[in-house]
Amino acid sequence: MKLKLFATSVLISIITSVSVFADSDINVSLNGSIIEFADQKPIIQDGRTLVPLRGVFDAMGYEIKWLEDSKTAALIKDGVSIIIKIGSNEIKANGNSVSVDVPAQIINSRTMIPLRAVAEISNATVEWNKDERLASVTYDKNAPLYADETYNKMEVTEKEYMQALISGIKELKEYAGEMNDLILSRVFNVGDLNIQQTNAVSGEKYDELLNIAKKIENLQPPKEMSDIHECVSDYLILLEEVIDFSRQDNPNNLFSGLTKPIQGRIASYSERLNEINMNFGNALMKYFMENEIYFEGIYGEYVLDLLIQQV
Repeated sequence: MKLKLFATSVLISIITSVSVFADSDINVSLNGSIIEFADQKPIIQDGRTLVPLRGVFDAMGYEIKWLEDSKTAALIKDGVSIIIKIGSNEIKANGNSVSVDVPAQIINSRTMIPLRAVAEISNATVEWNKDERLASVTYDKNAPLYADETYNKMEVTEKEYMQALISGIKELKEYAGEMNDLILSRVFNVGDLNIQQTNAVSGEKYDELLNIAKKIENLQPPKEMSDIHECVSDYLILLEEVIDFSRQDNPNNLFSGLTKPIQGRIASYSERLNEINMNFGNALMKYFMENEIYFEGIYGEYVLDLLIQQV
């Protein structure tokens, strides 16, 4: 189930495949509007129209994610992920495989995918006008796609880890919000952000928050989720640094009137948190894609919602 990097020789043979009609007069329309492609135009190969990854399907409302290490694209919308792997004669949509005559490939540094196969998976129709050299795609953005139950593919230990992680982070944020520590609140976006001054926070409350963090740190992730847990660890390390900073540099728990160096430090913490969140989302995305578990948003919000319901 792991996504593997294709050998260079295989990619070369794909890219140099014969019978490519490379004229630039092939057009694609979506619900009557012509799609403009920035550089690489659609082509016909072995009787199949290939289009750039971006252009048609983002216009259909899909989020597009690309994993460079495995040369795999995901089109994501409404609980559905269409997985397209360079060189593969199979396209997968929520666990269902669809065979294609001409695989996705890279041409002129652009990912080209089979239009009709992917469109039909999306419940769209495609008509080809030979005289006008026009592929017309008709698509209803509001039409329902598939129900997503592929989160059931997660092993019990993986579900248990995710549930414990979700529960722990929820407890952490709720406790941090109740503390009304002004720096913690602004870095981690918890509590009432409109408060400008409040009482000093006791050392016991900081210690209890760190105890909650320790419980999360001590979770034992399955091997498949080790990258995810590394991001969690980075999050908790940042939390501890912010607590120390707040204790030492803002013991009276004031926000208005803070010096510019302290404000700069708060901004730097927020930047680090954004990076950690991005890394966590990418690690989660990679886990879902490699295990063919599909999801609504690029960071797996749909699957997480399903798991949260079981906490």
